[in-house]
Amino acid sequence: DCSGSTPLHFACGSGDLDTLTALIEAGAPLNAERCDGATPAHVAIALARLSALQLLVQLSERRRAAGQSSEVLKYDATDGCNRTLMQLAATRG
Repeated sequence: DCSGSTPLHFACGSGDLDTLTALIEAGAPLNAERCDGATPAHVAIALARLSALQLLVQLSERRRAAGQSSEVLKYDATDGCNRTLMQLAATRG
């Protein structure tokens, strides 16, 4: 869409774990950025979709274990406000 959201952004935002799993297993980029710099993980945190965030981390670690380290979650990714995932989570309580 015009915000630059990918299907993975939408799945994280809605908390649709089945779609999230299917997208990641199909090779969806975990760190795709919207126009505002937000990754799917940022969306999951911002919308309090903790199950989606947990699944992102788990599936990312599967990729790492399979030797696909270039396709793993970047925990230091920043959004348009220059917040990392941990910084955004801290503001959400």
